[in-house]
Amino acid sequence: MRSREYDLDFRDRAGRLRAWGIGLLVVATLQWAWCVLLLVTPYTVDEKPDDPYPAECEARLFTDRGTANDGVYQGDLVPGRTRLA
Repeated sequence: MRSREYDLDFRDRAGRLRAWGIGLLVVATLQWAWCVLLLVTPYTVDEKPDDPYPAECEARLFTDRGTANDGVYQGDLVPGRTRLA
């Protein structure tokens, strides 16, 4: 091969590598955006098809403490778990 052919091959491989890098960066950005969306939006739990009033929770980022343990603090028990002392 001549030096021109080496140069063209190198540039071709570099272009493909750059495209892969940009693609992976886009995927990582979308995943971070999804995590931020989950942190800043309120959500509901214990939603059943016939339940007119599902339990609504605040956004996780804007609470003073997590709402995941509110049932334990209020005395509600999760099935299969023992009462905390």
